[in-house]
Amino acid sequence: MRTLAFDGRMGASGDMVLAALLAAGANADALAPVEDALDVRYVVDGVDENGIAATRVRVLLDGADGTDGGAGARTHTHDGHAHPHDDHAHPHDDNDAGDTPAEGHGPRRTYAEVVDIVESMALPDGVTDDAVAIFRRLGEAESSVHDADLESTAFHEVGADDAIADVVGAVLLLDDLDVDRVVTTPLSTGGGTKSMTHGEYPIPAPAVVELAAAADWSLRGGPVDAELL
Repeated sequence: MRTLAFDGRMGASGDMVLAALLAAGANADALAPVEDALDVRYVVDGVDENGIAATRVRVLLDGADGTDGGAGARTHTHDGHAHPHDDHAHPHDDNDAGDTPAEGHGPRRTYAEVVDIVESMALPDGVTDDAVAIFRRLGEAESSVHDADLESTAFHEVGADDAIADVVGAVLLLDDLDVDRVVTTPLSTGGGTKSMTHGEYPIPAPAVVELAAAADWSLRGGPVDAELL
């Protein structure tokens, strides 16, 4: 049995999960179905964080740095010269001018609309089921918090293109690694408050608490900005 262990003591965003899976040996080419289905592209960089070599993944709007937006064809600008690429996610050593993060891009979708998008992607066997199951868990948490019907539950940040790219991308990379089981240390959720679609909320947000309760996770607090105290 192949087990993947996450260190969740400092928490992790979607792009950090993608980067960790790629650093563990997953093939970035596995992300191609997401790029073909959404107006996004993955950019993978090798970076130095406080003297430690690390992997960074950015989910950017396709065409933000001179790409033509066509599936499969990618053109990136380096040192004033355009270079076409036929591959999808691949490393870059520089931060291209004009890169636009995909965070929040795309319409706010319902749970049912997100499932339709995932099911329309050309995903390997099992990946569709796992990705839909994740969004179902998210939908159930949101519907519980808002006392709404699951099918019509509105996904706000979670329904945006970059969030779909994070979730489906992670499942694709897990599939590529052929992982049988995933375990994690207690998860750090941070603290303080954050402004969201419906207003200012404490961290962890209500939907995160619902998810943790349903999954029997162990949560821990995390670093809190002194200004929030």
